[in-house]
Amino acid sequence: MVAVVRFVLENHRPWKDVFVGRFSMTGPGGYPKIVDDPARPPYGFFGLAPWLKRYAGNASDGKMLQASYRILRAVVGLELVPSPQNATGDASLMGRQRPECRSCHFDSPYALDHVAALLPWYRKALGSNATVEAQVPTPQVLFDGRQVQSLDELLALAVDSDAFHFWSCRLAFEFAVGRPETGCEAPVFDACVDALRQTGDIRAGLTAIMQQPSYCEGLWP
Repeated sequence: MVAVVRFVLENHRPWKDVFVGRFSMTGPGGYPKIVDDPARPPYGFFGLAPWLKRYAGNASDGKMLQASYRILRAVVGLELVPSPQNATGDASLMGRQRPECRSCHFDSPYALDHVAALLPWYRKALGSNATVEAQVPTPQVLFDGRQVQSLDELLALAVDSDAFHFWSCRLAFEFAVGRPETGCEAPVFDACVDALRQTGDIRAGLTAIMQQPSYCEGLWP
């Protein structure tokens, strides 16, 4: 992910390209080089092999639930906490359908099992033998009733959402100020969101934050 972020910033690309750009990775494993690749699908860093292997997950049916969560977390800031009631850590389909688990996996607007069904991959085998294999995505209903056909469509909808711009500016604010924003700083935060929406460039959002008179006052009281 860091290599993709660096590539997007250095080449003055829209911030959303981190998540929907068409990239390939070349060079030695420890020193990856990101290059544009129009033949690749628009999955940003989510389509790169090291990321896919890292987040293949441990569901016994091969559903890439961890990848689904990481995608939503990275794009819109979704945060989920596993239920302590599922003490056995049952990651099977039956375990995920338990009352304390199914809200996140099946019933929410960002249901993880539904997102996993949109991914063009599933995980084969477990542990060090895990490989990522192709699967045919199954259309799912997400976002409170929206019919989504594929990962491409899911990502396109996500990077156009209010949640994407809000989450991106939350990261920008914490990067610039070193802490989360507070309610009284809503005008500063809104300026970041407006700048990001208008330009697509996260640096414009950072500039909107750092040019506010309160910026230096907040850091150097």
